[in-house]
Amino acid sequence: MIPCAGLRVALKTRVTTIATDNFNRANGHLGLNWKTVAGNSAPQILSHQVHPGTVGQDSYAYYRGARWSPDQWALVTLKTTVGAFGKAAGPIVRASPSANTLYLFHAEGAVGGGATVLEIRKCVAGAYTTLATTGEHASVDTGDVLYLQVIGSVLIAKHNGVIVLAANDTAIVGGNAGIGVFSDTGAVQDAALSDFVGGNF
Repeated sequence: MIPCAGLRVALKTRVTTIATDNFNRANGHLGLNWKTVAGNSAPQILSHQVHPGTVGQDSYAYYRGARWSPDQWALVTLKTTVGAFGKAAGPIVRASPSANTLYLFHAEGAVGGGATVLEIRKCVAGAYTTLATTGEHASVDTGDVLYLQVIGSVLIAKHNGVIVLAANDTAIVGGNAGIGVFSDTGAVQDAALSDFVGGNF
């Protein structure tokens, strides 16, 4: 066991990659390997990047073309979030196949401005709770990698390979890894990600 931000985290040496997607294909739906989380609008591909399906609605989807263990990880490459807050993108883990329930790690706020918020959040039946946050103090740029893992009840988030947040929560015990994007106003192009990779511990 190792300590992490006041938590005790079990070390697991076996890490596998079971899913990848670079989204380099025609505009439109993500494809058969992906399923939209219940209660969300379907994310869409535009110019080889993933954007929200609809402005003002969460757009989360999980990768169903693999068998996920409860202990899992996911990462994405951030392409853009434009303007102030209300534009977000990042990976998700333990997404339910039947409900709007998941853990997420996202960057919210304009990239490159030095005032982006990084957060670990949970959504249970559509109700969101922030589990850990950097506040408006993160510096995030286009091309940065956001990573989220969950082992048991411990969630760890990394920004470009460096641990930035950790949280302990027991509300969600299993599910699937995937992606999430959101733009509350403006255009769907205001939030984008690419290059999903995910796996099991």
